[in-house]
Parts: sequence; structure tokens; C-alpha cells
Amino acid sequence: MTIETSRTRHYDRALAINQAAIERAAASTFPNNGWSVRHAIAFADKGPVEPTTARMVAQKSIAYLMRAWLLYADAHSAMYESGIGADHVLGDEWAKIGYALRGLLNGELGDLDGGTCDHIIADALDTEGFDPDTEERKK
Repeated sequence: MTIETSRTRHYDRALAINQAAIERAAASTFPNNGWSVRHAIAFADKGPVEPTTARMVAQKSIAYLMRAWLLYADAHSAMYESGIGADHVLGDEWAKIGYALRGLLNGELGDLDGGTCDHIIADALDTEGFDPDTEERKK
């Protein structure tokens, strides 16, 4: 079984969440300053190859961490034919990383939108059987 490393199940879900955020922003009656488009570009890593500011380094770092975390879950699923949440050793460690990523969203994010990133992380945790709010495995 092969896994395409650029687009995976969890990453596709993240892109869908990003797209929904863009559509909500476009449909909103509130003024839109373009945050949703800047977020989508930052998450997809379509900005400058070499970050020129500390803000851009932080943005790329968070985006890479999130994408690597999502990819790891998908790689596990491809190798073992079950979600990472079903693994009571690696799954718990994977979830801890997700909870830590949510904490990092309180720092500098560059053009990433914290709420959208939080939604992506919470969705992945929930999908794999972890409660994003209590930080515990679902019963």
C-alpha cells in the first residue's frame, strides 16, 4: 500500500475546513480584510521559500508541525490499516502532540488563523477518538 505524502486523509479534511472558513468569511456581512485567503495561503505554504521575518518563520513552523502531525496519522493508517487512535501506545502520544499544538496556537502564527488551525487539530483528535476539550481518550 502506498501513501501520497502531499495529500492525505487528515490533510484533505484540513483543506476542507480551510475552504469552509473561506466560504464563511465570503458570505459574512462583516467586513473581510482577507484573513481567510492569507490563512489558506499560509497553511498551504505558498509564501516565500525563505522566510524573511521571525513572524514568517513562526508561521511556517506551525504549518509544518500541523501538516507533519496530520501526515503521521495518515502514514500509521496506511501501514497498519487502522486509525492511529486505535493504537493505545502511539495514539496517546500522537494526541499529546495535538494538545500541545493547540497550546502553541496562543503564540505567533503569522498569517495563520488560530481558530481555523484549532478546528483542524480538534477535528483530527475527535476523528481518532480523543476528546479535544478534556484531553482524554473517548470512552
